[in-house]
Amino acid sequence: DLFHEHVNFVIFSFPRNSTPYSSLSGDEYLLGGYLYILQQYALAETRVNLAVVACAIERYRLSYGMLPAALEDLHMPDLPHDIINGETLHYRATGDDYILYSVGWNGTDDGGKTVFKTSNNDQIDPDQGDWVWSLKPL
Repeated sequence: DLFHEHVNFVIFSFPRNSTPYSSLSGDEYLLGGYLYILQQYALAETRVNLAVVACAIERYRLSYGMLPAALEDLHMPDLPHDIINGETLHYRATGDDYILYSVGWNGTDDGGKTVFKTSNNDQIDPDQGDWVWSLKPL
């Protein structure tokens, strides 16, 4: 997948100091900051892509009176893809509800599961689980 290839390129081409003092040089801190920015960019772009597809799903529902069986039924010429793995976004319709999601930062399909940082579910953990668009509250 292109996104992770870029991240690996950045990680392995990042200038490293091989002296005994390299742990004090701040390279790891700077790289960590860069990866955080990449993650936030990927999350923001994914949210926009999910919103675009969700709008198309709702237009389909208004036109045909039901949800599409698959994203391909939307006939979008530029159907957004999952920027994490380059594949199609995941979609599952159940009755009048659906779930739409990206595999998220971990690159693993967790079945549309959202992981929270806290026990009271008030803060989503972007490092784990999928990045989900749902009609129901998470």
